[in-house]
Amino acid sequence: MVPLLAYPLGLPMSEQTKRNDLDAAIGLLLKQGSGAMMTTSLYPAIAAELGDRALVDTLLPLSYRDHLRPPFDALAETPTNQAVHFLTGAGAFLQQIVFGWSGLRLGEEGLRPAFRPVLPTRIRRLVLRHVAVRGRVFDIVVEGDSARFDPHPLSPSPSGRGGTTGLPSSPLSAWRRGGQGVRTRRERGKGPGGRARWA
Repeated sequence: MVPLLAYPLGLPMSEQTKRNDLDAAIGLLLKQGSGAMMTTSLYPAIAAELGDRALVDTLLPLSYRDHLRPPFDALAETPTNQAVHFLTGAGAFLQQIVFGWSGLRLGEEGLRPAFRPVLPTRIRRLVLRHVAVRGRVFDIVVEGDSARFDPHPLSPSPSGRGGTTGLPSSPLSAWRRGGQGVRTRRERGKGPGGRARWA
């Protein structure tokens, strides 16, 4: 439970504290079993925030496999009970994708990039389709360690002319200034060595 102070609660702490809490929880997970799915399914989101792809790979199957029940692979609350169609656990599993692998966080300023995306090794590309952000709709495309917000064709443009993402400017601008690699369609050309230069 302690790692949940980092995510989803978002309590400020050092990376080392976050990692120590997660390591201790994983030790208990391996020793005692996973318990409620809604808790252990969030651990990969914290591993992604720490930039630890190997740990994301390790935790992914542990977050759901023991919870599957035949014949339709319904999700159970714990590995040992039959409380199936456990929506809280399914929601936690989806959070590791949306708020873990993608590097996104939802806060008072809206949906924003918070850290570099970390996809599991066997997943090359993730597309979150039709995501509503401040009155506009985007497809969020994650490839490698970058993410971009592509305006959905049916989404209204804030200026009526298109060409901008319509995202709150400050978090995304700060992300770009920090060199974190979030990419939008506002590319202004290529920089030295053929590297993309982003607005």
